[in-house]
Amino acid sequence: MSFSYTFYAVSVLIPAVPITTPIFVKTKFMTPAESDYVLKNYFPLMSKEASAVLKKYMDVFNVRVVMKGSEENQEVVNKLLAVHDLHAEDLKKYTEQNYQLFLETTAAQIAETHKDTIYYNHCPVCGQLAPAPDSKQGTCGHTWA
Repeated sequence: MSFSYTFYAVSVLIPAVPITTPIFVKTKFMTPAESDYVLKNYFPLMSKEASAVLKKYMDVFNVRVVMKGSEENQEVVNKLLAVHDLHAEDLKKYTEQNYQLFLETTAAQIAETHKDTIYYNHCPVCGQLAPAPDSKQGTCGHTWA
């Protein structure tokens, strides 16, 4: 399966560290299953810049979980932000919607950059995507050698 992508250089600002992250906008459809498959099975192929952005998202999400119910206590919020080296504007920038877009574009970037390495393992009976490249049984229940 081949995909076509358009390359855009986008500057992603992480506090005190501006990073230019390549973003690939999909011009052909990549299913959510294919995106998840690439991210789960080929995670180590992610660029250093994408890993840094992913870490920032995880820090923001961890702070949000702890913050629930304590938004009115600014002192607690400031301590949490300091522990994770975050700024208040990061909580607005790193949203769930932006996170989903980040995952989709990162999966597309991995798929395009390492297209010779990535193997999409499909069930020979029904064509459903298997859980891993070396799987011999799909979530569909079929088994193959």
